[in-house]
Amino acid sequence: MQIKIWAFAIFYRRIFIPAFLISTLYILVLGGSGFIFFFLTPIAHFVVYEHFYKQEYFFYYHIGLSKKSLWSASIVCNGCISILLLLL
Repeated sequence: MQIKIWAFAIFYRRIFIPAFLISTLYILVLGGSGFIFFFLTPIAHFVVYEHFYKQEYFFYYHIGLSKKSLWSASIVCNGCISILLLLL
């Protein structure tokens, strides 16, 4: 179980940093709310993992994480972070 959490952290870190920076810049320049992060992160996820790092799904699959579980956990994390951003 611990290795799956560690693997998901690696997976999510690659999309979190660019999505967080872009959404923060968007909020500062154009205004908006924390929900922009919720909508921007799946787009970043799609671009990064479906186009550039598609072969890495095999690594996660061998650990026991399917593409569906990675996407589901990613959306749950996005929702939690978006709620935190709205509260700030």
